[in-house]
Amino acid sequence: LTKPFPCPGKCVFCPNDVRMPKSYLSDEPGCQRAELNGFDPYLQTYSRLLVFHAIGHPTDKAELIVLGGTFSFYPEPYRIWFVKRCFDALNDFGSGRDGRPAAEAQRLSIESLQDRLDGRALGAGYNRVVTKFLERDGRRDFEIATLDELRRVQRENETSRTRNVGLALETRPDYVDEAEVRLLRELGCTKVQLGFQSVDDDILAQNKRGHDVAATRRAVRLLRQAGFKLLAHVMP
Repeated sequence: LTKPFPCPGKCVFCPNDVRMPKSYLSDEPGCQRAELNGFDPYLQTYSRLLVFHAIGHPTDKAELIVLGGTFSFYPEPYRIWFVKRCFDALNDFGSGRDGRPAAEAQRLSIESLQDRLDGRALGAGYNRVVTKFLERDGRRDFEIATLDELRRVQRENETSRTRNVGLALETRPDYVDEAEVRLLRELGCTKVQLGFQSVDDDILAQNKRGHDVAATRRAVRLLRQAGFKLLAHVMP
């Protein structure tokens, strides 16, 4: 999971658990693991590989699934850094290196949000609360990376003993354009989890989703043309 971060959506039924990225709840197993690791991508990936290894599961191939709301809304340097650090963990684990102590020293602390677990009373205040929290935590200037740095660890991973065989990222249809498709490809993404919600414009409007079915069609067309696998998120 990516860290808690403001969301462009105003969906009526979306959870407001301010301790989590928008739309996720703190009692979900994956979310609990993310919180324990301070939402650090290296720590989350490395610790998960340790669990698989401990129960006898092969770790020579690993699919990465990055969750956390609208991935495309996060700052681009953060997105590149997040994926790079996941690859760092894969490479280190395969080589027997352990970079967890250094990552632990910089992990995100969310203790100041402990008393705001349930955001139902916040209404539209999720973005305001999370933004103030991020400002208090500082700019975290180390959470940036370049595409060149990412490409270096991607090349290293081609011969790592723990190789990535797929990368899934999730976003909204109205945040998919040609530039975003190119970035998703450079990040190494192979599958996009796309928030359809509904294929009915009236329902989308009532939910205050912020886009129509035509935007979903455009996003699907662009992603299909670029060769991505698609996972549609539809909410009955």
